[in-house]
Amino acid sequence: MPATQHPVVTLLEDLIRIDSSNPDLVPGAPGESMIADYVTAGLSERGLECHRLEQTLGRPSIVAISRGTGGGRSIMLNGHIDTVSLGSYDGDGLTSEHRDGNLYGRGA
Repeated sequence: MPATQHPVVTLLEDLIRIDSSNPDLVPGAPGESMIADYVTAGLSERGLECHRLEQTLGRPSIVAISRGTGGGRSIMLNGHIDTVSLGSYDGDGLTSEHRDGNLYGRGA
């Protein structure tokens, strides 16, 4: 691994460490609250306006807006922040592993 790691790799490693198992798939799983907090903090630090939508407790969605100066087109990017059960991952799903130039871990 290089002495200086790209910030995107560091971000991905941080996200892998957060258990965001979907409680609809695994009874008692923590859901997305912790990872939503992490995502909100990171986007807010970068100047985005963040809104948390939580129709079901523990299952939030984050809407982040970067306002332009007007007159241009808009773009929407959409993703999900939940993962499957830790039991379905071979090894420790909350630990990232660098191998052959790739990063492995649950959700990666």
